[in-house]
Amino acid sequence: MAETAEDAVAKQTDPEQKHVSRENLEWLLKKALKVPRVWLVLSIIFVVLSIVEINETPHAGFSFAIHVTSTTPIFLALVWLPALLTIFALVGGAAKTPAGEISSPGLSDLARIIGDEELGILLEKTAEGQEKGASPIEREKAQQFNKQLQEIYVSRIPITQRRRELENMAREYEYLRRRLLPSGERTLEMESLWGRIQALAPKAHLSSQDILSYLASEGDGERILGLAIAFLSPEPAYFEPLLPMIDGKSHSAFEQHRALLVAEALVPKLNRAQREKLRNCINNQRNYDPSKKRWIAPGIDRDYISMDILEAIEQKDRTGQTI
Repeated sequence: MAETAEDAVAKQTDPEQKHVSRENLEWLLKKALKVPRVWLVLSIIFVVLSIVEINETPHAGFSFAIHVTSTTPIFLALVWLPALLTIFALVGGAAKTPAGEISSPGLSDLARIIGDEELGILLEKTAEGQEKGASPIEREKAQQFNKQLQEIYVSRIPITQRRRELENMAREYEYLRRRLLPSGERTLEMESLWGRIQALAPKAHLSSQDILSYLASEGDGERILGLAIAFLSPEPAYFEPLLPMIDGKSHSAFEQHRALLVAEALVPKLNRAQREKLRNCINNQRNYDPSKKRWIAPGIDRDYISMDILEAIEQKDRTGQTI
């Protein structure tokens, strides 16, 4: 017998279908609401950095001021990001629990109600979750989340406006550099832009020549745009315009950091001469001396990335391949 419209409505509103038992909730909370200690410490550091402003003047020396910035609530929210992602991994569809099954619309509904900036941060953090330090299960989870988030973000931009939106983000990057002093707040907003660029770029139908043009540009925003896209599909053709951004001619620490990430992704595709040039470039930058525009100081993120690149070059050289 065919189901009537009334039956369908009754099923949708059946309270038994929406009931979540206490046992299910307790299981979910115990399973999901755990924040890794390292993540918690880093999040607290960023919260503190976002509210403390340090100034130095020739006469008064150092002065401190405390005020809440626009990114403080974002940093506070990000404390719970690992737990949030775990929850959606567990209930984004359906999850078997000791007391039965829980179902949920999952990640999509949450992502649709947050702004582009916050979505960009999630895009960047889930992309970082796919890096080599993560376990295979963590990488797979992060990849799934990132793909869903990309689809949601791209769906917000009409097809005919996608290239224009990328160029708008390049200008937004330059505006951020003018408006904000170096700070955790500025870095977070730049990372949000990076995540959004990487989500949108594959759907904007850019050519290799477009990317080369961005990389060779004198505009800070266009260079970051080029780096974000080159990181998605690294090609040896990008090596020459990339090198100056590593070797002392980068326009910012953020730019050099992202150029190093692209270089690391490029290593497997470089020939022996290119690898040697990259090795010399990085060794020069690791000989830290700001007066000579050598910017990679010991112990910073770029130091560790540069060591990974040198190790990858050595490993590639040992194979005897000259791709």
